[in-house]
Amino acid sequence: MAVPGAQPEPQLEQEVVVQHSQGYQELGARQSLTQFQPLATPVDPFYQLLNALPDQLVLYGPQRQILFVNEAGIAQAGRPLAELLGRRDEDLFAAQITAQYISALEATLNTGRPHQAEYALQTAAGDLRSFWVRYLPLLDDQGQVAYVLGTTLDITHVRLAETALALSEHNYRALVQTVNAIIVKWDVEGRIQFLNDYGLELLGYTAEELIGRRVIGTIVPEQESTGRDLKSLMAGICRSPQDFAYNENENLCRTGERVWIAWSNRPIVNEQGQLVAVFSVGINITRQKQAEAELRASEARFRALFEQAAVGIVQADLRGAYQRVNAAFCQFCGYSEAELLGMRFQDLTVEDDLAASLALGNQLLAGEVPAITQEKRFRHKQGQIKWASTTVSLVRHGDGKPAYTIAVITDLTERKRMEETLQRQKELFQTIFDHLPVMVSFHDPAGRIAEVNRSLAETLGWQRQHYTEGEGLVTSFPALEDYQALLNHIQQADGSWKDFQVFTVDGRCLDTTWAQIRLSDGSSIGIAQDITQRRRTEAKLLHAALHDSLTGLPNRFYFTERLDQVIRQQEHYPDDLFAVLFLDVDRFKTINDSLGHTAGDELLINISHRLLDNLGARDTLARLGGDEFAILLETIHRPEDAEAAAGRLLQILAQPVMLASGQEVHTTVSIGIVYSDRRYREGMEMIRDADIAMYQAKRQGRSRIQVFWPQMHHQAVATLHLETELRQALKQHQFQVYYQSIVDMASQQVVGYEALIRWPHPRLSLLTPDRFLPLAQDVGLMAQIDGCMLQTVCTQLVAWQQTHPAGRPPYVSVNVSNQQFMQPDLAERVAAVLAHTGLAPACLQLEITESVIAENDEAAARVLADLRDLGVQLAIDDFGTGYSSLSRLRQFPITSLKIDKSFIQHVASDVESQEIVRVILSLAQLLGMAVVAEGVETQRQSELLLEWGCRYGQGFLYGRPAPADQVYRVGPRHSRFE
Repeated sequence: MAVPGAQPEPQLEQEVVVQHSQGYQELGARQSLTQFQPLATPVDPFYQLLNALPDQLVLYGPQRQILFVNEAGIAQAGRPLAELLGRRDEDLFAAQITAQYISALEATLNTGRPHQAEYALQTAAGDLRSFWVRYLPLLDDQGQVAYVLGTTLDITHVRLAETALALSEHNYRALVQTVNAIIVKWDVEGRIQFLNDYGLELLGYTAEELIGRRVIGTIVPEQESTGRDLKSLMAGICRSPQDFAYNENENLCRTGERVWIAWSNRPIVNEQGQLVAVFSVGINITRQKQAEAELRASEARFRALFEQAAVGIVQADLRGAYQRVNAAFCQFCGYSEAELLGMRFQDLTVEDDLAASLALGNQLLAGEVPAITQEKRFRHKQGQIKWASTTVSLVRHGDGKPAYTIAVITDLTERKRMEETLQRQKELFQTIFDHLPVMVSFHDPAGRIAEVNRSLAETLGWQRQHYTEGEGLVTSFPALEDYQALLNHIQQADGSWKDFQVFTVDGRCLDTTWAQIRLSDGSSIGIAQDITQRRRTEAKLLHAALHDSLTGLPNRFYFTERLDQVIRQQEHYPDDLFAVLFLDVDRFKTINDSLGHTAGDELLINISHRLLDNLGARDTLARLGGDEFAILLETIHRPEDAEAAAGRLLQILAQPVMLASGQEVHTTVSIGIVYSDRRYREGMEMIRDADIAMYQAKRQGRSRIQVFWPQMHHQAVATLHLETELRQALKQHQFQVYYQSIVDMASQQVVGYEALIRWPHPRLSLLTPDRFLPLAQDVGLMAQIDGCMLQTVCTQLVAWQQTHPAGRPPYVSVNVSNQQFMQPDLAERVAAVLAHTGLAPACLQLEITESVIAENDEAAARVLADLRDLGVQLAIDDFGTGYSSLSRLRQFPITSLKIDKSFIQHVASDVESQEIVRVILSLAQLLGMAVVAEGVETQRQSELLLEWGCRYGQGFLYGRPAPADQVYRVGPRHSRFE
C-alpha cells in the first residue's frame, strides 16, 4: 500500500518480512487442513503484533478452513478459538451473514487476486454494524495460493478509503497499510523514514511533510522538558534489543489537537548487531486516557457524595455523639455543623421515640443485626417535629471491634403529612360509599364480595352480611345461567356495562345495569343501577321516536332503517326481489282545509287501517309525514306482483269513508313503485325514486300507478366512457401530483407536503379525486393508481433532495385508500418503491383513515406493524370523523394525527369544535404523536391552534396545492430547501 503523496518504502517491507516471514512459514508447515493449533510461540513479536491489532485478522487454508484468528477476530466471533480453528465460516455463522462475503473469499482462492466485500450483522448487544473485509492471497514458491489472509474493519463509524489500496508484490505491505494503528520506521537520528496512511491521517500530515523529520518534533513541548529526548528513548529501546520496548506519550497533531499514543518499539539491527533503525507500532489511546480522567473525576464526585447528598448522613461514636454531619442533615434539623458536633442523637430525638432508638442501637452494638431502620421523630431547632427514616450501620475496626456508626436520615415529614391526609380521605370515602345512590360492591381477586354499600342492601332487600358472609347475589338470580353470566362479567372486569334482571327479597323483578372495574391489586369494584323506570321510559321514547303519533304506524326514520336492513340483506341474497310503494292521498289538502284538521286526521287513520288490513305479515307500512305513506313489499316474486298489489290498494282506498261527523269523503291515492336492484345502497335512494314516480303518476292524472324507470342508459354510457378514459389516463400517465405544504406554524417553515392526485381531463378540465376515484375503486383500478402515485411522489422527493442536498429533507404524505391498505402485500410494494427510488423510508408518510382501523383492527395492526418495520411514518387522516376507539389507538404504531378540516373551519367561533380539537391535542400529547391541523385558512385559526399546542398546520393560509415545479412559489418560506 502506497503512502499518499509519497513513494513506497521497500526497505520497510523487506525488514518486516525478515522479522516475521519465519512465523508464517512455520504457520503453514505446522498446520494440517483439518486441524489447527494456536501458535506455539505467543511471545513471538509478530504474533503479539497480530493479536495487538484492533482489526480482525483471519488466515484461511486452500479449502477455506480457518487456520488462525487474532484476538480481535475471536472477540467478534463470540466463540473460543478452539471452536473456530479448522472450520469454515458457513459452519459457524448464519447463512444470511456469510452469503455477503463468502464469494469474495472463494474468488481470491480461485484467481490468486485480492478481493473485498462488505457485510452487515447484528451483534449480541443488538447493534447493527457494517464491516469491510479484504482477502489477500499468500502465494507459495510456485505462485499458487497457499493461504488467504482476511482483514476485517468495522466501518460503522470510520469511512474507509474509497480508492482500492495498491498491493505490492510483498504481502506484508498490505498488512502494514490496512491496520488501524500507526506504523513508523525511524533511524538512529530520530528521522522518520516511513509512516503508514493511518498515522498520516491521524496526525494530519502528508508524507512529504513528515518523511525526514525528527520524531521528537511531534512530541508536545511539555514532555520535552521531562527528559524524554531522543537519547533517552534510544537507550530504553537498546536495553532489550530482542524485545519490544513500550512507552506512551502525548503527540501534537498538525491541527493542534493532542492525541495519546501507546508505542511498541522494536529495534532493527544489522548483521553486526548494530542498531540501524527502530520499527514502532502505535495505538491511539486518547479515549483510554480520557476514560482515566473521567474515572478520577468520578472518584472525586464520590468523595463529595457525603457533603452533597440529598439525604442526611452522619457519623457518630458509640455513645451517639455526632462526629461528622453533612449539609443535608444540618438543613433537616436546623442546626449548624459546629452546633451538631457538640450534640448527641439523643438530644434531637423526640422523647417518646428515644427508648425504641436506644433498644435498636443496643441490638446493633451487640451484633444481633447488621443494620437498624426506624421511623422516628426529630425535634427541629425551631421546635417543630419532623419525621425521618433512619438507617444506622456499624463500622468496625480491623480487629472486628465496633468503631463508629454511619446513619442515613431521609426526611419523611411530607410523606407523613400525606399519609394523614390519605387517612382522612379514606374516612371521607367510606362516608360517601355508604351514601351513594347507586349500588356498589367490592370484590377480591377471586370475585368474592368483600363489601357492599347500603344502597345495594336496601335495593335488593338483604342484609349486608348476606352478601359478604352468606349466599351472596345468587339468591337474586332464579336462573343459574343468568347468575353465571354475572360472575363472568365480574371476572372480566373490563369496565363495560351489561344489563341483568334481578329479583328482590320480596319477589319484584328489577332491570339493572352492572359495570365491573379492575383495580391494580387484582380486586375489582362493581357499580350497579336500578334502571327499571328508565327502561320503561326508554321504551316509550323509542316507540315515539320510531312511530307516527297519529296513526301509530312506523315513521320515516323507522321505515328507512328497515329498508336499509333489507338492502343489506339483498347483498347476500341478490336474487331476492322487493319493492317500495310511495302513496300520496289525492286532494288531501282540499279535504283538510274544507273539513278541518280533525277530519283530515280521521281520514289518515282510516286509510292506515285499510292499508294494514290488506298487506302481508312481512310487509311494512309507514306514514312518512302529512298525507304520504310508504309500503315495503318483501314477499313479491316478480315485478308484476307489486303492480298487482298497488292496483288492489287503489281500489280499496277508492271506497268512500264515513267520518264520525257523518260526512262521507271520497278520495284516491297516487302510487309510485320502485324495485330493488343492485344500484341502491341506501333506503333513502329508493324512497326518493319512488317519490319521483309518484309525482309522475300525479302528473298523469292522479289515482294512477307509475313504475320508476330513470334514464339509466345515458348514465351507463357516460360511466363506461369515463372508465375507458380512466384506463387510458393510467396508460398515458395523465395523472398529476399536486403538493400542499405542511407548515410549522410557529416558524412558518415547511416541514413536509401532502401529495394530492389530479386528473387533467381532456374534456372536463382538471378533475379532483372525488370526481374519478370512486369509479376507479368500483372497477378495480385503485391499486394501479396508488402504485403510480407512490412511485411519482418518491421519485420527486429524491429529485428535490438531490437538487437541494444541503437542506434537511422534508417528508411527503401520501393517502392510502382503505381498499389498498388491506392488501396483504402493501408493505412489500412500498419497500420495492423505496428501494427503486432510493428514498429514505423516514421521508415517506402514509395516511390512513380512522374507519380502516375501526373496522379491521387486527388486520390493520399487522399491516401497520409491517410498514413501521420499513421505517415509514404513519398518520391517521381526517381524525375525529371516524369510529376509531381512542382507548385502542395507542396499540397502533401511529406517528401523527391529522385533525379533520371540518373542525378547524369553525374553531374560531364554535365552542364544540374547540373542545374537540383540544381533546385531540391532549390525546396526541399523551400518546406521543404529532398533530397536523388540516384546512387552516385564517390567521386567527393558526393563533388558536398554536396556543393550544398544535405545532403543524396545512391549508390555504400556507399555500394551495400546486404541481411539483410550482411548489417553491406557494406558501411560507422553504428554508429546508434553500
